[in-house]
Amino acid sequence: MEVILEILKDGKWHSIKELADKTKLHEFKLQMIIDFLANFNFVETRKQSGEIKLTREFLKIIETEKMSSRNKRF
Repeated sequence: MEVILEILKDGKWHSIKELADKTKLHEFKLQMIIDFLANFNFVETRKQSGEIKLTREFLKIIETEKMSSRNKRF
C-alpha cells in the first residue's frame, strides 16, 4: 500500500492500469486496496475511466505527518 500512496501523493489522477504496472499487483488485488482506501475517504475514484487520486483531506494529513517527522529529527 505504501507504494500506491507514494504514487498518488502528487494529487493527480492515475489510472488503475498505471498503478498495476508500477506496483506489479494484479488488478483484482489493487482494486481491493483501492476499495479499502475509498471506504475511508482517502481516495476519489472515477469508475467510468478507472482513475484514482488521493482526496485533498488525506493529502493534508500526509503533508502534516511529513512535516511532523522532519521536526522530530535531530
